[in-house]
Amino acid sequence: MDFASAAVALGVTEEELRAALGEPGQGRNIFADAAATLGVSEKELIEALGVLEGMGEGGMPGGMENGTPPGPR
Repeated sequence: MDFASAAVALGVTEEELRAALGEPGQGRNIFADAAATLGVSEKELIEALGVLEGMGEGGMPGGMENGTPPGPR
């Protein structure tokens, strides 16, 4: 992800963006939490980061983590 460009698009610093997103794999909705912290909508954050629709938070399609599909729903 291009954090520098996303930060500019959101009107925050790259450091603020990285701090709001936290460490990967924290087991929470990082996009919703980060958007609230930054004062933007979750949609604005996702678009600024260039996250494709249908991508899970682990960056894999459909929420796959480490190439493993999610368990039964």
